[in-house]
Amino acid sequence: TSADSGPFGSADVACNLCMQADVLTGAAMCVKVIRCYILASSIWQVALSSSTGYTGCPCIDPNIPQYFQNSTCKVPITDHSRPLCYPDNYGASSCQAWDKLLEPVCAYRDGTPKNAAPSWCSDQWCFVDASTCSVAHMESEYFPQIPGLAF
Repeated sequence: TSADSGPFGSADVACNLCMQADVLTGAAMCVKVIRCYILASSIWQVALSSSTGYTGCPCIDPNIPQYFQNSTCKVPITDHSRPLCYPDNYGASSCQAWDKLLEPVCAYRDGTPKNAAPSWCSDQWCFVDASTCSVAHMESEYFPQIPGLAF
């Protein structure tokens, strides 16, 4: 479900305010739009119960590496100009700023955060089970082989 109104009058207005903070293109813009809308529509709908997710939408550990046993990378991300390897526990079990120290958009190859990184790089999020999540969420495009994986 998603909330239609909140402190800014509507989720769309809140998202528009959020979007004005960064000017991005391509995949980075897509991620920004998705995260912005989820944040705007969820923030006043339910309270964050802990670092393990929202009430009615807990974080899960999807055990992503099990889906890539034949890969040299346990959590491959290929939505960029070259394949990237993300941590084994990427997005799992707790709300964190998972992207803050990861390249290519938020940090350099050595993990140093970029000064001009988009604000969403610091957003806390986690993976959830779409079939049991009662708040606004978006299915993962990075891992389509994992049914119902959302954030």
